[in-house]
Amino acid sequence: MCAPTPQRTPVLFQAGSSDRGREFAARHAEAVFSFHLSRDGFASHAEDIADRATAVGRRPDSYALYPAVTPYVAPTAAAAERLRDRVVDAIDPETGLVRLSNHLNHDYDRYDLDAPLSDIDADGIRGALRAFTEDDRDWTVGEAAVRYARYPTAELVGTPETVADELERWGAAGANGFVVMAPLVPRTFDDVRRHLVPELRARGLLPAAPSDPSTATTDTLRERLFGRERLPESHPGHPAE
Repeated sequence: MCAPTPQRTPVLFQAGSSDRGREFAARHAEAVFSFHLSRDGFASHAEDIADRATAVGRRPDSYALYPAVTPYVAPTAAAAERLRDRVVDAIDPETGLVRLSNHLNHDYDRYDLDAPLSDIDADGIRGALRAFTEDDRDWTVGEAAVRYARYPTAELVGTPETVADELERWGAAGANGFVVMAPLVPRTFDDVRRHLVPELRARGLLPAAPSDPSTATTDTLRERLFGRERLPESHPGHPAE
């Protein structure tokens, strides 16, 4: 038992891209988290969520989309590519097979690594599998295993400028923000903080850091994301607050 926060209902952050997950997000989510291997795949997802939300009487501006991305950002493109290659070279396909099999509730170890992933029907986290089956290329079991071991996300490799350019393109496709996935901890987060955040702030895409830490915002998460403290009156959960 604990006292409620000023937000009352915590921010409703939904994850899951199966048909059931998307339908739930369209009805209830304030923020939607999803995996995509390409910007085109995300744009299709954003359009689908908007159609579903409209069908149940919600406006597209009543929720926000936060796709996952994996940035490999460094002062030079060559350094960023070396970092990504270091991660890829360290992955044993068997590691990815274990993770893929666990999440999708299916034993992928029994298939040839060159077998087409789309030919295999499996239950489990359907949204994760959908990231591969709806991509603009055909994935084999082995390729998907290696990629899944480091997350089924778009990998943004380059300088702060080129990575920020790509994030802006995702924003134009419907992204309101991003969930940063880190294949190297804490290295990925440190690189984002040191290299990417200053570039995003220079472009006005992130708020400036407070000059005095004591003046840092005390806003709730919902206020920071949406500018409001409580669920909107149009949300089905509002009467319960």
